Amino acid sequence: MLENSYIAMALFILGFGFLIFIHELGHFLAAKAVGIRCTQFAIGFGQALLCWRKGIGIRFGSTEPEYLKQLIEELDKDREDGPAADPDLYEQRLLEIGDERVDQAHAKLGLGETEYRLNYLPLGGYVKMLGQEDLDPSAQSASPRSFNSKSIPARALVISAGVIMNLITGFVVFVPAFLAGVDFPAAEVGMIAPDSPAEKAQPIDAPEGTPPGLQLGDTIIQIDGEPIRDMVDVGISIALAAADTDREVTVERPGLANPLTYVVTPKPDARREGLLSIGIGPSSTLDVAFVAENSKARNANIRKGMTLSSVNDRAITRFHELRQAVSDANGQPTTLTFTNQASAVALDIQPQPGIWYDDDLADIIGIEPATLVTLVVEDSPAARAGIQPGDVIARLGSSTFPTLSRLQSEVENANAQPMRLAVLRNHQTVDLGNITPVNGRIGVGIEPALAGGPVGERAAGKTSALPVGSSVDWLEWQRQLAGSNEGPITLSYQQNDASSVYIPSLSAEQRAQLRAAGWILPPLGIGFKDLQIALKGDSITEAVELGVMKTGDFMAQTYLTLLRLFQGSVQVANLRGPVGIVDEGQKVASRGWPYLLFFLGLISINLAVLNFLPLPIVDGGLMVFLMIEAIRGKPASVRIQQAATIAGLALLGCLFLYVTFNDLWRIFLT
Repeated sequence: MLENSYIAMALFILGFGFLIFIHELGHFLAAKAVGIRCTQFAIGFGQALLCWRKGIGIRFGSTEPEYLKQLIEELDKDREDGPAADPDLYEQRLLEIGDERVDQAHAKLGLGETEYRLNYLPLGGYVKMLGQEDLDPSAQSASPRSFNSKSIPARALVISAGVIMNLITGFVVFVPAFLAGVDFPAAEVGMIAPDSPAEKAQPIDAPEGTPPGLQLGDTIIQIDGEPIRDMVDVGISIALAAADTDREVTVERPGLANPLTYVVTPKPDARREGLLSIGIGPSSTLDVAFVAENSKARNANIRKGMTLSSVNDRAITRFHELRQAVSDANGQPTTLTFTNQASAVALDIQPQPGIWYDDDLADIIGIEPATLVTLVVEDSPAARAGIQPGDVIARLGSSTFPTLSRLQSEVENANAQPMRLAVLRNHQTVDLGNITPVNGRIGVGIEPALAGGPVGERAAGKTSALPVGSSVDWLEWQRQLAGSNEGPITLSYQQNDASSVYIPSLSAEQRAQLRAAGWILPPLGIGFKDLQIALKGDSITEAVELGVMKTGDFMAQTYLTLLRLFQGSVQVANLRGPVGIVDEGQKVASRGWPYLLFFLGLISINLAVLNFLPLPIVDGGLMVFLMIEAIRGKPASVRIQQAATIAGLALLGCLFLYVTFNDLWRIFLT
């Protein structure tokens, strides 16, 4: 572990600079191999901070003026009118003299033709080659050692060499990372979305009585016969499938000796930026990772590092057993026991009816609970307005008894303007005046108000089947709805101190969905550690195999993300610029050197993919122009190349400013 965040950040920045160096080194070595004269090898952009050139040494600023002066003095020493006096004419004079004499002067003076530079703005790098200027396509040279004079295959090699080096580097740094071991989310099913492909999956060649649908606690071991190592493998394998194509998912299920295979049809998932998904999420351990301030768990003296060991004195060892034990309690008060080496702490909870935490199920019934405040962030708008834990939001803005979703939309749409606020406290309405959201938040923890709470005003476009503000015993409704197979269901509620009944009209399919909702954990103010598996090669060969596999995986993932970005399902706001990359890199590096190497390998692969996109300025754009030249037999016109360059610069400049602003804003908010 690299506990010092500054050391972690410094190591990551050095590593990131190394990746840029490797990319440019690829261009440089390829250019040298095909005989192109390289005048500069630079890390960063802008003016030179520090330079080195063979025969001159290290200098602050550029060595170019001194280099050109020495060359001209040597080459023109026998000239009748003496060496050229105007430094602005040195470059032109060298072209007149010719490469052969210039190379002889280099050898005689012991000068290197390449200046190695560290520039002031360390946001990338470049190799400056004779006859090739990214920002000026017209800057060509008649020299046989210029970039533009070389054959198309030679130029293609030079352009692609940086990308190739990044791919090789990504693979190479993965190997020591996997020799040490890197944790990935385990392929255990920890969440199944309602009405998802996973829930509808059908078993094939399974024992009689095998239920449909993947189950919590299942571990995915194969997809279409290909081995699965972690949940990242699952996501990539599913996302790469063709739409509406059946996949065979093989799982190991607790309590069964043999694996089961299910047929699943992935569907686009808005929660995963439109990627194909089967609607599952990773699992957790029972180890406490954090406890929220002012939460019931914190007040019960539960602390980070404890382990949830039993539910109602029933020992548990896996997270899906916790959910099953809570569901089996059928809504009755439940005791969770947390232990460490020194003590045991009991936490009494009230399991929550799953119906009211699922928008689709709530739509079947046509009502949702109002919002209960569970905690108030210190010095937040809510704290300053006087909201207290246990309050039910009675009015917020234009909404009366808003549901969770309605409250969130009211706050987001307020645009930092004051909103009317009232709460229900001890069965009395308390007017708290106005509240003004900050950064789209008011600073409260919330959950459905289920203990005899009022019916809430639903999100825009959804009507309520009962009058807003009516009082419902939500827990009893869950028991009735979950226990009904046929016949009418009569549900009681209170309105203005008078009892009334509600008889929903339900189809057989809807009844089945409601029965399956079960009971779930209430918000505990506790975060459990993710269930992870260490990918570790026991030999260099195994580490190499893991490196090859993950290199391919992350290349595919990057291309998928870019595809969804252009399709609009991934928002530009989700991208990271240099500031965000350094921030994330510091956090990853803090976990130890294997994670630093792994993250650098991941970035190296991303750099390879991004640099080979067919966009002006980057390597892929230059390759497109080479392909045009090969097809037409002559290069694209200078005017077209310049227009593409300007457009590319504008696009990348705007994108850089946008993602940098988002990175700074995200870090500031955090």
